[in-house]
Amino acid sequence: MPAGAPEAWPTIAVAAGQFDFVVLERSSTGIVLDVLTGAVRTGFLPGDFPSGRPEFSVDP
Repeated sequence: MPAGAPEAWPTIAVAAGQFDFVVLERSSTGIVLDVLTGAVRTGFLPGDFPSGRPEFSVDP
């Protein structure tokens, strides 16, 4: 159970279907930004993720 202020809670990234996980001392939105910019790497995301030029759309 998390303790303290919600802003201080870590984020847990879990590999789908596996028992592998990593605890990241950052907000969930910060982790999304870090993953998309390549600032954070985990052992269970592909090495080429994200691509060199990721594209985003508000209406896929």
